Amino acid sequence: KHQRPQLYPQKHQRLQLYPLKHQQLQLYPLKHQRLQLYPQKNQRLQLHPQKNQRLQLHKQKHQRLQLYPQKHQRLHLYPQKNQQLHLYPQKNQQLQLYPLKHQRLQLHPQKNQRLQLLLHPQKHQRLQLYPQKHQRLQLHPQKHQRLQLYPQKNQRLLLHPQKHQRLQLRLYPQKNQQLQLHPQKNQRLQLHPQKNQRLQLHPQKNQQLQLYPQKNQQLQLYPLKHQRMQLHPLKHQRLQLYPQKHQRLQLYPLKHQRLQLRPLKHQRLQLYPLKQQRLQLYPQKHQRPQLHPQKHQRLQLYPQKHQRLQLYPQKNQRLQLHPLKHQRLQLYPQKNQRLQLHPQNH
Repeated sequence: KHQRPQLYPQKHQRLQLYPLKHQQLQLYPLKHQRLQLYPQKNQRLQLHPQKNQRLQLHKQKHQRLQLYPQKHQRLHLYPQKNQQLHLYPQKNQQLQLYPLKHQRLQLHPQKNQRLQLLLHPQKHQRLQLYPQKHQRLQLHPQKHQRLQLYPQKNQRLLLHPQKHQRLQLRLYPQKNQQLQLHPQKNQRLQLHPQKNQRLQLHPQKNQQLQLYPQKNQQLQLYPLKHQRMQLHPLKHQRLQLYPQKHQRLQLYPLKHQRLQLRPLKHQRLQLYPLKQQRLQLYPQKHQRPQLHPQKHQRLQLYPQKHQRLQLYPQKNQRLQLHPLKHQRLQLYPQKNQRLQLHPQNH
């Protein structure tokens, strides 16, 4: 062992410079052995530290990839399929709930195709020819239902589309003009019919949104705040009238909380501002009643005694220094009286 440092000075120097690395070799010999056997793998870890970090953070995910390599391979081969699962979670949920059905579709795609063709050949053909129409049915089921209920009306529209267009122009010339001028607005109305209905019912509200875009933005960002304003209009009005008071509530929430919890205490402070000022100047004095409640209670019960202490601080100091002497005076009041009457004798 002594000869090795002499023979391999570089290795010995590394141990001195990197003690943590040496400690890892002692603790994880298998890991070190793997690095020696697979230098390419070690090189990859050095080049892609983020990839190694991901493995450490998502061990369970990495473990699944090791257990199910075929599943991992499918994700790389069919990225579109993986994307569909994220875009359509309901469809993915059905696959989880009905795996046999999904398995049949995978095993017998021709059979599935035949079923569609045999049962509804015209419908299947239409879907292939008019995919946009199929998409409309999904987006606007109520419109589709109306067409089913009134087939004659639908037939007329198909036979005479120009006539239908003329009717629209004749009945609603202003509306037609707007559609020509603002095609984007027309598209929005088709996509959001509920929003259009609200605008018709509350034109004043719409006007306010146009005039105050910042206010509208706040409503989008803070819906709860908007709800509070609707529920408590008086409270909202007070905030508008007294912005300084509102600002204080934001800056000192604990103080505001105390006001809610102890309204009587707050009322007393308003009635006796001098008392409040004294508390600010002498916080230790205010703290004493909290620390010594019994002593504070005695002061409330015997105010005259408290007054004497204030008037004769030296006497109070003597009591603190000579408690035994004070106790004797309490036990023998006659003796104390004689001392007061005949101090010369004493």
